[in-house]
Amino acid sequence: MSSAAFRPQSDGSVSVDLEESLVRSGLNARSRYPAMPRAVALVAHRVDAITARRATVLHVPVAGNPHHGEIRMAGMTKAQIRAAARSLADQCEILEAIDVDEVKRQSASQRSSLN
Repeated sequence: MSSAAFRPQSDGSVSVDLEESLVRSGLNARSRYPAMPRAVALVAHRVDAITARRATVLHVPVAGNPHHGEIRMAGMTKAQIRAAARSLADQCEILEAIDVDEVKRQSASQRSSLN
């Protein structure tokens, strides 16, 4: 897994779906796979592994996704962010690798069926 997958956006966050929220709603942890835009894989982390890197995990529901959360790396230096991203990439459990080409084919097929 590339550490780029855990590089925060300009606001200091990495978007995630929270397994606990999905399970509480009666959904499987894989239920949103592969609908997540720009996703490269479905991975799992323990929250303590994230907080051990001085990052925080927040539940931040968004329109259309009540299970959305964020890994926040606010207040960290660039070197700390790079180290945390590398560590998170090294320690994650890969549940599913997403075939980006297949997702593009499915999206194109869905768009053409709407026309």
